[in-house]
Amino acid sequence: MASTLSTTPLCLRFEAWPEIDRQAWNQSINSDDPFDDDDHYGATLAHDTLTAMRKSYGRWLAFLATKAWLDTAAAPLARVTVPRLRAYLRHLLRQRNAAATIEGRFCHLTMAMKMLAPGFDVSWIRKPDGVTVRALLPRHQKPVRVPPCEVLLDWGLRMMAVARRTPDSMVQLLMFRDGLLITMLATRALRRKSMSLLTLGTEIYKVDEAYRIDLTAKQTKNKKQDRFDLPITLTAEIDTYLKHIRPKLMRGQNHSSLWVSQTGGPLTMKGLTERIFVLSRKEFGYAFGPHAFRHAVSTMLAEHDPSNTGLAAGVLNITPQVVSLHYNRAKQIAACNRFAELIEGKRRAYGTGGRS
Repeated sequence: MASTLSTTPLCLRFEAWPEIDRQAWNQSINSDDPFDDDDHYGATLAHDTLTAMRKSYGRWLAFLATKAWLDTAAAPLARVTVPRLRAYLRHLLRQRNAAATIEGRFCHLTMAMKMLAPGFDVSWIRKPDGVTVRALLPRHQKPVRVPPCEVLLDWGLRMMAVARRTPDSMVQLLMFRDGLLITMLATRALRRKSMSLLTLGTEIYKVDEAYRIDLTAKQTKNKKQDRFDLPITLTAEIDTYLKHIRPKLMRGQNHSSLWVSQTGGPLTMKGLTERIFVLSRKEFGYAFGPHAFRHAVSTMLAEHDPSNTGLAAGVLNITPQVVSLHYNRAKQIAACNRFAELIEGKRRAYGTGGRS
């Protein structure tokens, strides 16, 4: 029987899902057999992924309800048809969702169907007319606005230098902490979640003259271990932070998180992100978050060696495909520079009588 909700929220909460959907979802995420991935696909997914999927699937159910297409007795996959997917795409576009958001909605819907309808091929959901949703979307992606890596690095180092000359206060402690955070982002550009998970002696520890970061597969987005040494030039700054700044920030609290908040507890991923937004707006007049540092690193490495797509992939622990956009941009910059040199040479020749 179709839903007859007179006022449907933008996203149906899990408790409002049809019973058949909730049962299938719970069955998929609860598994005692680690080798039974087909019927328990949800059990293989990270908590954050499941949370995002649950919200996206709630959006899909809410959309069906607004169209009187939400048959609560039907199997979840039976509600997914090509005409409805077309209508859903038009709906998301009318709601002025960004292209990346729409792609994510269809990706999450596909993953949800893999959970709720195990054993069925659901890959067609992302290309309902034989063409990927990505190809159907208008591309007016705004370029990421972020200063070059060397500017970001200088910014962080300057903050720590100023903090050293500032009288001992909460302002001084936070300035040094923020400067070190910015410097580490500029030199390695960890994802914000991984950065927030760093704990002393486990994810970050000293090896000889350098500090090493060691993340397990569960602590990275691509589920691959990430281990690397920070530049030795940062060792003295990290030593200062651990010996003098961090203990004062903690104010008697006891935890092993590297980053300490103003209240003395661990600095959360949300707190870390908001801090970078606030500081960047104050410094540059426009705001950006921790992820922008990854764009800066990719672009710098691409400009340094446009032929080596594996360079940024290795530094950022991502696939070469992900950085291809930055390398394409770098090749374009290189081509423009060569053209500028060519036209300048022509101009000089013209000015000295070398007209052709």
